[in-house]
Amino acid sequence: ARGRDVRACRLRLAAMPASTIVVRPARFSDVAAIESFVERSTATSLYGTFDVPRLVERAVVAVVAVHGGTTVGFLAVGSRAPMPDTSGVRGHHDASDKLQWAKQAALDVGHVPVSEGGPAGATLWLHGCATSPSLQDPKSVVLQMMNLCFERAPWNPTSVLAATDSLVEKTAVGALMEKKKIMPNGNGDDASSAKRFALYEVTRSQTAPAAVSRRATLEDYDDFLVLAAHVASVAAADTPGGTKIGGFEGFEGVNLSSSTHETTRSPCVVQNAMANMVQESLKAPEGSAAVLVAVFRDTIVALVAVTNASMESFVDDFAGTHDLSVYDEFKKPVEVVVEEVDIEKGNDEHEADDDESDAAAPIATQLAELAVGAEDDEDAEHVSEKKNSASVVTETPGGSDAFRVTAFAVLPGWETRIDSLYDAAFAAFPKNDFCVLSTPCASKEVPFFTRTAVRVPLKPGFGSFAEQTVVMRHRYAVCDGFVVRVGTKEDVRGVTDLLAGTSNREKKARAFHKRVAESETETRERTASTGSAFVACCDGQVVGYLLFDLAVDVDVLRRAFRVDLLTREFSQKNEFCELVAYELNPVFAFRARRVGFVAEALRVSGKHVAVYKHGLEDDFGLNAADPENLDVEESQLNKLPDAVARDFAMATPKTGPNAERVSFALFVLTSRIAANVRTVVDARVVVLGGDDAALAAVEFLATHACVKFENLVLIAPFGGLFPDGVPNHAHHQCHQSLFAKLGLGQHGVVGYHEADLVRLQRRGVGDTPGGSTDRGGGVVFFHESSEFIFDALALCLTPRDETRRAVLGDDVEADERLREVPVERFCDFVANVSNMDQGERNQITENGDGLVLVYGATLVSIGAVLKLMNVGVAPERILRVVPETEETEGEEEIEHKRFQSTAAYAERVVRCTLGDDALTFPGLPAPLRGVQLAGCEGVELKNGQPGVRCYFQEFVMTGDDTTNTDGKEHQPRGVKAVDAFVMLGCDEPDLDPKTFMCLDQAGLVLDGGLVVDGMFRTNDERIYAAGDCAKFSKRIKGGPGSANFTKHSQKRAMRTRDARECGFLLANSLVRQFVTDWDDENDKEQSSSSSFSLTTPAFRNPRVESAAFPGGAFFFRASLATGVAGHKKSHSVTTTFGSQFCALEIDSVTKLITTLSYCGDRVVDSRYYSRIVGLPVSLLGAAEALSDVDDLFNFLSLEKHSALFHADFKSCFFATVAQGFGNFSSEASAQSAVIEFVKARKKDLPGYRTVKEQ
Repeated sequence: ARGRDVRACRLRLAAMPASTIVVRPARFSDVAAIESFVERSTATSLYGTFDVPRLVERAVVAVVAVHGGTTVGFLAVGSRAPMPDTSGVRGHHDASDKLQWAKQAALDVGHVPVSEGGPAGATLWLHGCATSPSLQDPKSVVLQMMNLCFERAPWNPTSVLAATDSLVEKTAVGALMEKKKIMPNGNGDDASSAKRFALYEVTRSQTAPAAVSRRATLEDYDDFLVLAAHVASVAAADTPGGTKIGGFEGFEGVNLSSSTHETTRSPCVVQNAMANMVQESLKAPEGSAAVLVAVFRDTIVALVAVTNASMESFVDDFAGTHDLSVYDEFKKPVEVVVEEVDIEKGNDEHEADDDESDAAAPIATQLAELAVGAEDDEDAEHVSEKKNSASVVTETPGGSDAFRVTAFAVLPGWETRIDSLYDAAFAAFPKNDFCVLSTPCASKEVPFFTRTAVRVPLKPGFGSFAEQTVVMRHRYAVCDGFVVRVGTKEDVRGVTDLLAGTSNREKKARAFHKRVAESETETRERTASTGSAFVACCDGQVVGYLLFDLAVDVDVLRRAFRVDLLTREFSQKNEFCELVAYELNPVFAFRARRVGFVAEALRVSGKHVAVYKHGLEDDFGLNAADPENLDVEESQLNKLPDAVARDFAMATPKTGPNAERVSFALFVLTSRIAANVRTVVDARVVVLGGDDAALAAVEFLATHACVKFENLVLIAPFGGLFPDGVPNHAHHQCHQSLFAKLGLGQHGVVGYHEADLVRLQRRGVGDTPGGSTDRGGGVVFFHESSEFIFDALALCLTPRDETRRAVLGDDVEADERLREVPVERFCDFVANVSNMDQGERNQITENGDGLVLVYGATLVSIGAVLKLMNVGVAPERILRVVPETEETEGEEEIEHKRFQSTAAYAERVVRCTLGDDALTFPGLPAPLRGVQLAGCEGVELKNGQPGVRCYFQEFVMTGDDTTNTDGKEHQPRGVKAVDAFVMLGCDEPDLDPKTFMCLDQAGLVLDGGLVVDGMFRTNDERIYAAGDCAKFSKRIKGGPGSANFTKHSQKRAMRTRDARECGFLLANSLVRQFVTDWDDENDKEQSSSSSFSLTTPAFRNPRVESAAFPGGAFFFRASLATGVAGHKKSHSVTTTFGSQFCALEIDSVTKLITTLSYCGDRVVDSRYYSRIVGLPVSLLGAAEALSDVDDLFNFLSLEKHSALFHADFKSCFFATVAQGFGNFSSEASAQSAVIEFVKARKKDLPGYRTVKEQ
């Protein structure tokens, strides 16, 4: 009867539309939805402590079912039998008896635990299951969830057991399980009762029966139609594996694509192509080609074509970019024949031999010497008898030891149920041990092969030039007898043999031996363990090892990284261990065993979180185990273990002044992360830029929880990174922590290079020498003749001050006379002076003569004065030149007037709040205002030093209503000449002319910036742009939550947006180019359509600008709007209390806080306080009540508002609003959202214990 139920569930599931129910791994955000439909008493009775947050975090696999965006099902399985319900009469005693019985009953029915020699992960235990009462067919949903548990669990389990009450049979999960044994009563009676504890089982073959594989025949023609229809429904280029593998080009690539145009691709055409391949394989010589099919109930669910013809040329295509040495170049071993020859008798014969025989003589001599050296003294007489003979060695090169896949197709949902295809393929080629698949980098991965095969690694530095992704599967990769156990001293020899051919083999082996010895000592002396060593063995041979360090400083990790985004165990210090060394034979390094090795070691160690610190000083992490310096080759530095790179999740680094500075990137593995198989993208993704937008895009792509980018490169032009908008040429010293946290480096997690753009060549646009644009989406060319081929390019170029080129001409660097004129960017000047030794610096700052002019009407020009003083420039020498007139209106008009610039607004606020003294410094000259730079020329100063003579056009403001936004126009009055030592530009930034010309010549549309659609795509869909260099097209409109977006040119420019948010949104769009079915819980608005997107994403974060004045005042402004003050559709709340000014602007329509301005005599964290911008004012209480607040800034700083400034509050709040839980304009609903957030993050917000008093 239960078998019929399972079959009926499968039939109903097959008939259900694919989009009705979506099953995926559980997330932290699912906990509240799951608990909303869990019937607590029933769940406790059946599964004991039904702790949903703990199950989501710690279960081997925890999955949810989602219907229409609503979570309707939950299922969790673990590696150990859970403790039954302890609420009975005898409480824990009764539960313990049941648990012991369950373990013995499992052993009795054939499930041997790992501790007694059973296979790791073969058996899982049900820890909990619940479904929503609204489901009409819960059995089918549970069947789907159970299938996903089998697929995602490490080690490829075969059964799930449940030790629970017999009432489980009335539930959906009980309908799938078979009762195996009943726990007897105290008198030994086995008679069933209404409520009896029992052992239940469901197997993989019951929930998802596997297909049977065989060779295809011509009689299969009609049966190909279903599979052919599925293949034809997707464009050949979009199929997994690309045109060649998924598009059925045939064995030699001449079958479908060459004879049939894409527009005629139909089920019949694909069906004929499949039949043609079968016919080709039947005509081919025996053992050279085969077409195999997987069949389930007379339906062909998968097809694969394989051949071993032309393997030498096939391997040569990628041998230059991939490291094939560990696989012996996919060749059979060289056959060596040793023949004993009498030396005296053979002299005459060898004199007539050719050069080939002469070449063999040294080899024979070496073998003879080794043989003599290996003999003991007692064998000396035996050796002497052979003095008149020698060994002649004959070497015969081995042939190819591999066959390759030429075509593959599978029906949806069958990727994990056709493993028998491998068995059939190896049976068809009994003399070949490797199955190899090669696909274009830009094509989608083939899940069937990437799940159970091993990726062939790239050679260091060849990522940009690799055109193929290569995976391989060995004949014995899934052999039985693979076990994981604690390492012993007897394993040292096996570990040493495993490390043969690797760098620092002996030191790594000594580190393993040291760890084993320490563990044995700690066990013998019963002291706390500080580490552990594990080995993986197959048929008694060591094929892998790893080392754990159990002393992990979790507090440092928490201060440096957002560990809380990856695991909720970060507060439990005893749950962590650090992976310090890892090695696994590449034959066995496919995902199930790769991650299963670490997961099983974690289980035995009693830990739940493994971390890996990745930095240049790591040297494979062995420093923790062996303090000796290791001689690692440069190409091996920053090389991640394969398990860490593919299965661990990279932690997001914390930024800001309070973040801990560390010299490593952090990777984390938990059970939840291990079950979340990431989609692998092999496409070459290049991010060009060095500002916050570029860094945010790289951070998003590198730390993505669902997608793994194999070939990600960051190229920083203009000399390095520009974090927080400040360029830094000495980044290795000042931003070493930033580099390490992001894993930047030539051989790091993210490739990193510094180069200036010379030319951009798009595919199909223009000609490229050597035909480079025939590959990928295009090529970017840099100085020093370097180039990078890309499949996707993200342009996050940083506009900079261009005063030098504006006054001296675009060809200033070509004219030797103009090149020496001292007009520089302020940022470059400060960076150069900071990097000088003290003597050189004194020549400029102390012994120099002449003024240092600072030109510009920006906040950067205001802050430049203090920075110049900090590097040693005397205040008497610093003169600000401001191309704006001074604002003279009274204080009462600040909140109602539109100022010329943010700098003018800041100066006015500081003057009204702190007085004129806060604007200046003793000895500092008054700024020169109301002049515009007209020209420059080199001049010799009075002391003989070279200088610059600057000509400024003076002007006055008239009241005529002409061109300016304030209703005034500039009237020229005269020219003023000023001689100076150097003039530093701090004006409004613009794109470098050479960069502009490169983009323009590439055919990209520019209109004051790179024009993009709502998905950040330029007119080339493979090229994206974001940040200060980009602006949205006039054709698009604001998306949901973008009420402040209009068609006004300034508001379309992204320089008014937060650069980091622009980078994140760009990366989010870029992910969708490669993974169209990615389920993003935080973004339901963006479309994956390849057409022009007419809607922008919602921008939630403000642009933050700040400046420190020479007199000690600090000002910052965070704004979502482009106006400086007095926005027509907003009203403001302003307070001045003592030496503190604060102003909020609130949109009259949306009731969102659009601007926060602050001025005071102390420096505050502007990024922290800016988080309030973009939130509804109702979170602060009634909007009218704010008018009665005396000190607005201190009001915002109250502990009861601290949740609003949490880094995750804004995203969580709007996610709650998007799900329809309340109206944020209502004060009660807004406060309820705060309360729920505080409940979920109470560990982050300890101050809320005292909120009642406020």
